[in-house]
Amino acid sequence: MSTKILKDLKVFNKNIIFTMKKYYYILFILIGLISCEEPHHSNNCIEIQLEDKFDRQAFNPSVTPLSNIDLKSIKIKALLKNIDTFSIQRLPLINRKESNLYIKNSKITNEEFLKSKLNLYIFTAFKRNNNQIIIVDTNQNLNFNDDEIIEFSPALRDQLKSKMLFYIDSIPRIEVNYSFYNNENISTKKYFITILPFSDYMTYKKLSPEIIFNNRHQLVVEKEHYHYGEFSIEAKRFKVAYLPGLFRNKIKIQQVNLPFSKKIESVFLIKDTIKLDKSYYLIDSVCTDNSKLFIKKLSFKQKRNGRLKGDIISNFMFEEVNTKQHFTIESLLKNKDYLLIDFWGTWCAPCVELTPDIVKLQKENISNLNILSVAHQKNKLELVDYIKKNNMNWNNVIIDENAKGKNTKSNVLNSLRIYSYPTFILINKKREILYRGVGKPALDEIKKMIGDK
Repeated sequence: MSTKILKDLKVFNKNIIFTMKKYYYILFILIGLISCEEPHHSNNCIEIQLEDKFDRQAFNPSVTPLSNIDLKSIKIKALLKNIDTFSIQRLPLINRKESNLYIKNSKITNEEFLKSKLNLYIFTAFKRNNNQIIIVDTNQNLNFNDDEIIEFSPALRDQLKSKMLFYIDSIPRIEVNYSFYNNENISTKKYFITILPFSDYMTYKKLSPEIIFNNRHQLVVEKEHYHYGEFSIEAKRFKVAYLPGLFRNKIKIQQVNLPFSKKIESVFLIKDTIKLDKSYYLIDSVCTDNSKLFIKKLSFKQKRNGRLKGDIISNFMFEEVNTKQHFTIESLLKNKDYLLIDFWGTWCAPCVELTPDIVKLQKENISNLNILSVAHQKNKLELVDYIKKNNMNWNNVIIDENAKGKNTKSNVLNSLRIYSYPTFILINKKREILYRGVGKPALDEIKKMIGDK
């Protein structure tokens, strides 16, 4: 690469590093909030031992972008020949902020830390036929001539972006050794990753030559690593999968003889309530070293409010976006058998595509169906204009937040765990959730359920 590109890349990557530092800070705080404060042991508390698991049986592929590095910050020993432009990207293998705390408390020395596996470096470039090559420095010697070359055609790159779940198994899995803290010492474990090309993963208001270069070479990583455990309730045996995350920790619980559901509504969080066998349990806490998960048995005198099929939805109050009038869930069910709640946004292409279907559904079931559309977005004027142009003659509300953000202050979205758009929830006169799902398959299923009445 030219000297100018290298110089500008250095500036650009400082911004990325600054952003990542903020994320690590948030992560450190979250870890502290859900530390392993073991609940008082009683007959109502179950302690579940967790161990490492390396497969995709519990969770769908989830990718994280890699960051470009300043080439002057590392000493590369060997590169491929006849390559003019390339990018080297980095996957951190140990949390430096956590390490600094260990060093400060004299649990490890700085020399011990520097001997640990800190980063994994990945080389990527394009050939003349527009095939993208990727080389992962698996032996971590900064020599890219002694590692396997993975090649992606333009067609495969496009398929991975649009249908990753169907094609990811055709990409080589790479074993990675990573460092972690164990009883005041640095230990090493392994997990498996898949490195994928994902051009234009980042979005920017203004594009520069350096950003265009980085976007074209952008790589993402999928880690096949979660924590697994089993436990018993009465005569039934259950399994749990726990996946730590930057913004939320995902938990799935299922009977051992059944596969984990890949549906988004099967994901639980810490402090969620789940029904197992005939009783309800609180997912109480997880140790910071991910070795144990605790759940507590609860007692309910009546059917509980919740977000899953069979639960009762809370009687939320809303403000109509056009009339400014306030209304509740119960008021929308007063003279109707069903209420369809549609979580969407004008920025969401699949949501916009389904608007005519929802309009048609309302016209065909005007006597027994009410619809509530909850738009999660910033631009209110754009929403009002869209509602008018598309004859959405039902109750519409707006949650005025960054729709594509990871966090939300909305009580409705948090309570119902709305993470994908469009999400549809169908409830009856008792506010009981009859069905919830995502996208066109969910809407088609709801059409059948209403038509079968």
